Amino acid sequence: MTATLPCRPAWLALQLPGDITPPGCERLAADLTLAPPVNQQMLGLVAPAAPVYVVHFQLDEIAPYQGGHDGAVRWCNHGATVQFDTLVVPSHAASAVAAIPLALTYIKNRFAGLPAPYNCGSF
Repeated sequence: MTATLPCRPAWLALQLPGDITPPGCERLAADLTLAPPVNQQMLGLVAPAAPVYVVHFQLDEIAPYQGGHDGAVRWCNHGATVQFDTLVVPSHAASAVAAIPLALTYIKNRFAGLPAPYNCGSF
C-alpha cells in the first residue's frame, strides 16, 4: 500500500519544497483564483511600505542564506528601504541570539525618529 500526499492548501505550498500537485490535486493547482492572494504573500514580490531590517546568517542550516538575500534584493528592486546584514555564526539558534541586539537597536532608532538606514545595491 502506497501513501499519497493530501492536497496542500495553496499557502502551504509556499513553505514546503517539492511538487504542489500530488496525484489527485491537479484541480487545486489549476484554480487560478488562488494565484493572486498566494503571490501577495510571497516575500519579495511586493515591496513593504515600511523600512525593513533583514539580518541573515550565511551558515544557517535551517533557512538558506540565498533565499533571504534574494528576497531583500527583490524588495530593493521594487523601491523598498532595506538594511540587509549578514552574520557568520555557527548555527541557526546562535545566529538568532546574535541578531537580537541588532534588531532591537534598529527598532529603537525608528521610534526615536532616526532615518532608516539602507544598503540596497551593496549586498
